[in-house]
Amino acid sequence: MRRYPSGCSRRRGACDLDEWGDGAGDSDHAVRPYLALTSRCPWQNALVTFDSDAALRLIVESLGLVERLGADPINVRNARMRDRTLVVEITARSTDPITVRAEICGVMGALSGLGIPEVVPVLHAETFGVRAYDAAGEELLWGVSSIEVAGFAGEGRAVEWLANSIFQDNTPTYRRSQADRIIGQIETGLRELLDHHGLQRIGAAYPARPHRSRVGCGSRPLAS
Repeated sequence: MRRYPSGCSRRRGACDLDEWGDGAGDSDHAVRPYLALTSRCPWQNALVTFDSDAALRLIVESLGLVERLGADPINVRNARMRDRTLVVEITARSTDPITVRAEICGVMGALSGLGIPEVVPVLHAETFGVRAYDAAGEELLWGVSSIEVAGFAGEGRAVEWLANSIFQDNTPTYRRSQADRIIGQIETGLRELLDHHGLQRIGAAYPARPHRSRVGCGSRPLAS
């Protein structure tokens, strides 16, 4: 029985896809998503085209198989196009911002290795985006790279990839650091305010002879 990958079509002169096997007892059944993602049938010089929905499904399936090549597994939630950006949503294995960035780097490298612009030009992808979530579905981190910069991740040039990518951090660690920074600014402002009023109230002797206000004991408030 002839079977075609869902969403794909053959152009005139395409090879007989019966050679892909009928899916029953096939030794290459496990790697068929990789074969399906190639723009030319491996046996003849024939083009296979995909619509955008089929292309996105094949990208998700291919990313889910990278662990068979010895890479860390990628837990893909979804893939979609957003303007000219191919966005892959994943569930991260950690909430640590450095670890999440490392996971996004792996996804960028895998996307670069798939040759998206040549293999599935129907997507018109110009940039790659990876959106990481935690197990509860809360967003952790956004990462966006051009296709050229994503190639750095695939070549092991992680520092160059980090330096040339855009990130939006929403991890708990980052939020705590921002809260600490805001609290520190508030504390600094309060110190400056108290220092200003103390200098006005005590004069040149401040802070050598600080004024100690005892609330509720009849002391006068600091001068405003």
